[in-house]
Amino acid sequence: KIILVDDVMTSGNTLKECAKTLLKAGVSDVKVLVFARKSL
Repeated sequence: KIILVDDVMTSGNTLKECAKTLLKAGVSDVKVLVFARKSL
């Protein structure tokens, strides 16, 4: 299990790509924790 932590998420593309890479590498569960979201 992996938890990705980000202080501010704008589009979410970076977290999405990180999660995809981890899942391809065999990680079975990826969660995301974001402290703030900025609108585009």
